Amino acid sequence: MLDERLRLERERSDALAARLAKVESEHEELKRVATEVEGRLERAMEYIRSLLAADQS
Repeated sequence: MLDERLRLERERSDALAARLAKVESEHEELKRVATEVEGRLERAMEYIRSLLAADQS
């Protein structure tokens, strides 16, 4: 009975570890995408600023 409980807890622990690894991987991917989007947004804002400045001249 104790062995069965240990086996079940080990399986649960392994499943949680796998889920954690997946979530950490997804988090890193989302951070990468967010950084890329932030850079693109900054470039777009600079472009808009330059258009506005040229329009005011």
